[in-house]
Amino acid sequence: RSLWIGWKAILLCAFGWSDGAANLFADVFELKSGGIVTGKLLNDPKSEMFKIQTTDGVVLEISAGKLKHNPIQPEIRKIYEQLGSKDDTAELHREISMALNKDFRDLAKAHRERVVELDPSDENWSALGGYYPDPKSSEWVPTELINKRKGLIKAGREWDTPESQAILKAAEKQKKATAEIANRIDREWRNLNEKGPKGAAAAEFFRNLNDPMAIPKLEELLKQNPRSELLINLLTRMPGNAAIGVFLRLSMQTANSELNNLALEVLNRTAESREIAFQYYLNILSRPPSERQGEFDRAASNLQGFADKRAIVTLINAISTIKEVVQTNPGKTGISTDGGMSMGTGSSQKFRIPVQHPTALATLVDLAEGVNWQYDQAKWRQWYALKYGRSNLNLRRDE
Repeated sequence: RSLWIGWKAILLCAFGWSDGAANLFADVFELKSGGIVTGKLLNDPKSEMFKIQTTDGVVLEISAGKLKHNPIQPEIRKIYEQLGSKDDTAELHREISMALNKDFRDLAKAHRERVVELDPSDENWSALGGYYPDPKSSEWVPTELINKRKGLIKAGREWDTPESQAILKAAEKQKKATAEIANRIDREWRNLNEKGPKGAAAAEFFRNLNDPMAIPKLEELLKQNPRSELLINLLTRMPGNAAIGVFLRLSMQTANSELNNLALEVLNRTAESREIAFQYYLNILSRPPSERQGEFDRAASNLQGFADKRAIVTLINAISTIKEVVQTNPGKTGISTDGGMSMGTGSSQKFRIPVQHPTALATLVDLAEGVNWQYDQAKWRQWYALKYGRSNLNLRRDE
């Protein structure tokens, strides 16, 4: 096994340990792209090409533009003075690595690489970091290579799938385009009442606007201008049902009754939008109570204009629901025989109380064509079973 050390990795040459600690105090040349080279500079530091002789005699030629020449730092020198007189062993480099790791992580990693060179055990490879045992050969190879074999790509400091990155890029592109068109709409909206070329250009812009990315901004403007026929027409003519979510949200969230009625009217215009609205409101009524707080009665009310007999079962379950109420009883205060005060911790009780929903009942009665069992769900279920249940009972009596 061997370490492949490129220019972007840390280069640490085997120091002349037998010559004593003095040989450790070589110059340190920091790579601008990351990492260090240690050795002795042989030529003028102002040269365009640096010639660096490592302690094992190898001469490296590196462009001066890729390096910055730094003398060895006193803190590093102190560590080498304490440990550098020992033999060149894996244990020594492990000690140096631990001593350097807090403040000089790159140099510490270089010593961990030397540990692996001297003792290439699985434990040392794992401690080195950035390497992984190949599942096929069991050889330790760079994690980068393993990830590339899996089809992953580098995204900053993380690895990700190309598909995930493509989705993120598309989302970022859409976000940018949405912001750009929002700024354009803001500008043209201000110019719309202007006379002359600006007003004419703004009117032309809105006349041709049918980009779905404009929907969030148009929704924002509609909430501020609920009577604007222009904004309503722009949203309703968006391709397909791209803007239907706007009217669904308005029908559930707006406190403006006029805007609420407008949203319901738009949703009722086509068979497709009516079906989408029906399923949307029915889904809210079908959720557990904890997931529909503040929406239940509004959805039941909105459903009245879209409901058909498919909603009967859901409405029977919705006319009366159970609400959990927690009642806390305060602790009692008492006086002990020695005159001291004491207070109990109190207790709490949970109560389940029925809650009736008139809007759901009104919709149910309408679908039941006048039948009205009020909030008696048992009778409603019995009625539904008799009216819509299928019987496979064979009543013929063969002799």
